[in-house]
Amino acid sequence: MTKSLTSLLVGMHADDGSLDLDDTASESVDEWRGSPAEAVTVRDLLAMTSGRRWDEVSDSRMIRSEPDKTAFSTGLSQVQRPGDEWVYDNSAVQTLESVLDDLDESDDVVANAERRLLEPLGMRDTEWGRDAAGNALTFSGVESTCLDLARVGHLMLTDGTWKGEQLISADYVAQATSTSSRLNAAYGLLWWVNAEGRVVEVLRQAGFQTDKAPYEGRLAPSVPDDAFWAFGYGNQYVAVVPSEGVVAVRLGARPSSPDRVTFDSFTAGVLASLDR
Repeated sequence: MTKSLTSLLVGMHADDGSLDLDDTASESVDEWRGSPAEAVTVRDLLAMTSGRRWDEVSDSRMIRSEPDKTAFSTGLSQVQRPGDEWVYDNSAVQTLESVLDDLDESDDVVANAERRLLEPLGMRDTEWGRDAAGNALTFSGVESTCLDLARVGHLMLTDGTWKGEQLISADYVAQATSTSSRLNAAYGLLWWVNAEGRVVEVLRQAGFQTDKAPYEGRLAPSVPDDAFWAFGYGNQYVAVVPSEGVVAVRLGARPSSPDRVTFDSFTAGVLASLDR
């Protein structure tokens, strides 16, 4: 679910004018200037349409063995034009650390996340992870609790407000939780959404061996189409259903199969239990 929190940090900077989602990431990522990656925008990275190199070997290497995950990720090659393909890419999301560390007086993304997001929400039991080089992990690595993650869900449910304060704009919440590319109707800006169209699920994100083939429909056909999710390893969820006023969090062990706990079955089950 770290990706969805990273999205909120980016959104806060978009709100305060320190970046535009359609800025090229190379304005912050020096290594990309004058290279094929120079055209990649911040929005491309958030939407998983950056065209950065992705394969199982490099993905696993970045996650499991690279001490400086940002340097490794920014150093990968550009293999597609941005916007041509939707690929669930951990390394591309980690390059957002290089974008974010250029936007505050302090280049400590973890400290800024604590100041701008975790502390205002009262997320006292949440720790934002770092790699061995000290970089914030923007693709994975936040350790949290059910209550703290429910606070994030409530922030999104109330269009970015918390205790009367607008922490993130309603406009950014709407963008993050709407389809960002026709290539995958189920994906916003590092948040999963429930729009109709071509759906690409990523079961390997949850730790399973293979992904589903793309299909036409909705990610969770049994629940309202305004539902959206932060989704993490082991089919852990923050589900938000604005039309029902519901936030639900599922933490715990990975189920024995990807069909045991799904976007649809988890969210529909919660709504059924609350049927009034």
